[in-house]
Amino acid sequence: MKRIITDYHRGHPNFMDEELANALQLYTTYKAGTGATEEQVLECCLTGNHFRCLHVTKAKRPLLIADAVKELKKAQILSFSGGDFEALYSEVKKAIGGINQIGLLVLYDTTKAIGHLLGIEPVNYVYTQSGAKIGAKKLLGVKRMGWRLPTTVFAKYFPDEKSIYIENMLCIYKDYFSKGGANAKADTLGVLSTVTEGCGSNPKPSRPRHRTSCNSK
Repeated sequence: MKRIITDYHRGHPNFMDEELANALQLYTTYKAGTGATEEQVLECCLTGNHFRCLHVTKAKRPLLIADAVKELKKAQILSFSGGDFEALYSEVKKAIGGINQIGLLVLYDTTKAIGHLLGIEPVNYVYTQSGAKIGAKKLLGVKRMGWRLPTTVFAKYFPDEKSIYIENMLCIYKDYFSKGGANAKADTLGVLSTVTEGCGSNPKPSRPRHRTSCNSK
């Protein structure tokens, strides 16, 4: 496990990928009243890799995004000040969870993006969506699990790691886990990087960037 953790932090100095950086830049100008509108900020939080993976046509996607932006604005989500990540997730779910085609992955990644703007990130739970769920099942040796697990479940595998880092590692290194720890494949880390870029299925020898939210691009 130590090799996985070391490899992750060497290749991923922080969890802010390009999409979150773009959202933060828009949010900064929105708060300063010098650029972006509230709608633009919310749209940026919604249109990451997770949204591109929805099973909707390109023609319908803008309408779906527009509906979600409208509901998030109505909920005044960018003014949220009601507590932790779980409370923010609950508000996002109330706002857009009833929209057709929006499921757990979109809810989590949208909450993560908005939470990043507001300085709120997961602490008590690791959200196991898509590739992260595959990694968690292998590591814990279970066939079924819920959409999130207490961070304490992973404490002995990832000591002192943030929930969001644990989620990323479960996804990126999902093929490097077996029940109770890392498998033999992890021995190659730090020698020859074969980790997939993001959570896709095609290995690339380059250093991995921050994981994408989808299991494939």
